[in-house]
Amino acid sequence: MEIVLPRSGVPSGLQSDGRGTDKPPVWQDMVYDFMKKQWAAVPKALHLERYPDLAALDQYDSDGSAVPPGNNVVDHNICVVGEWLGTGWHAKPEMLESRENYVGIDPGFVNASERDFRLKESSPIWKTGSKRIPAGGIGLRDDQHRRALKHLEAAS
Repeated sequence: MEIVLPRSGVPSGLQSDGRGTDKPPVWQDMVYDFMKKQWAAVPKALHLERYPDLAALDQYDSDGSAVPPGNNVVDHNICVVGEWLGTGWHAKPEMLESRENYVGIDPGFVNASERDFRLKESSPIWKTGSKRIPAGGIGLRDDQHRRALKHLEAAS
């Protein structure tokens, strides 16, 4: 679950575009000089075994075109901006699947003004099928390395 908070100048929680499919040099350079070189460096056998759908990207390498936006699923997110999905620049809403997202003013945060974005039991988010993130198993562990960092922080 991702939480998207309001930002000035952003019309939607998620903006999708297909600039990389455009012909101006700035986008072509981004696609061909950066992105395709990065993709070429990926150990394909490893990724294709785990994610076989990535093989579909090879057609764009062979015909010299950029990968269009599409086949993306956006689900179980919280957006308090007012509109969830914005598209433009060669992208269309039907290129993305959006499901089980919450868009509204009050998602039921415990105390947003104090930056406590935990969700109350009565939050409407739970009606979307969202599940609690097991935060206790995420992040730094309290081991000798973490304790050494705490020691350094106290000394400064």
